[in-house]
Amino acid sequence: MPSGAAELRESGGCSLLTEFATPYGASGIAASDRAARLPTPHELRAFVCLAETLHFGRAATTLGLAQSSLSEVIRRLERKLDVVLLDRTSRRVTLSGTGERMLPVAQAVLSGLADLRDVAHEAGARTDVVRIGIESCGFAQLNGPIIAAIGERLDGATLVVRESLGTDAAFSTMSLDIALVRSPADASITVHPVATEARGLLVPPSHRLARRARGTLAEVVDEPFVATAPRVPRTSRYWLAVDQRQGGEPTIGGVAHTMQETVDAVGHLGLLTTGCASMVRCHPYPRVAFVAADDLPPSEIGVALRRAESRPAILGLVDVVRQVVGQLAPALGVITFVP
Repeated sequence: MPSGAAELRESGGCSLLTEFATPYGASGIAASDRAARLPTPHELRAFVCLAETLHFGRAATTLGLAQSSLSEVIRRLERKLDVVLLDRTSRRVTLSGTGERMLPVAQAVLSGLADLRDVAHEAGARTDVVRIGIESCGFAQLNGPIIAAIGERLDGATLVVRESLGTDAAFSTMSLDIALVRSPADASITVHPVATEARGLLVPPSHRLARRARGTLAEVVDEPFVATAPRVPRTSRYWLAVDQRQGGEPTIGGVAHTMQETVDAVGHLGLLTTGCASMVRCHPYPRVAFVAADDLPPSEIGVALRRAESRPAILGLVDVVRQVVGQLAPALGVITFVP
């Protein structure tokens, strides 16, 4: 099946659409030159954030981007408009005259888009299509029962299931309605805690820790790790366990944009990552070993919704997930339900 294709099948009274699109770079029909030169909401949002902070580091953190990615977005916007928006020196960033005139216009455009989204939401008790994101491995073996229960609750709706590492942008662009998540989200998203799972290390079978049941991050802190979802710093930092490294920076041996790529990097390239035992079950090949880490906090698994979500049908899905996990998690013996 070609990249970007989708498979539609029936699940009870509910259609299930699973997307196989690659997260970065899969292209369809080329846009016209005119459309290609129009600024995107992402570019305008980056410009407004940088114009308001006049600091690449703070703006990049707010947007969940690497500074290099933010710089490229601004350069691309300037190329599209054939203008200079910012004057940059080694010490400071200031708005150019054109940038000062463009800022209120860009703010107005983004405000208008937000109003448009609000109107759509209000029309929006409609749930003909519900987009479900699965971040990392979500609830692992319980993803299937959860999606089936959502389909029963939303009888007649089409469910779209997407892998989504780093959910912030997906929610802001309305491409997700609900997500099953493990890593932290930004302030625009509400995560409802549902369960926890012991967190540890995923190591190749030949690693010295592979035969042990327990270990620590401290034992491998200087070894090369795979950076998962590098374009979403908050998510990448979580899987690299940056907050547990006591100020030290991880050694990056490679990057991955999906959890399968992460497991491939461990099994084939000998890199390490943090993770959970359920990830090994969800991604059995190549073979990797899970080692519980005594110095890593548990992985919190939850249901993410937009903070502004108001559709009763979507809000009710939190209880659907909690009911499924509460009933089935004890039999797994790995995921612990949080009442």
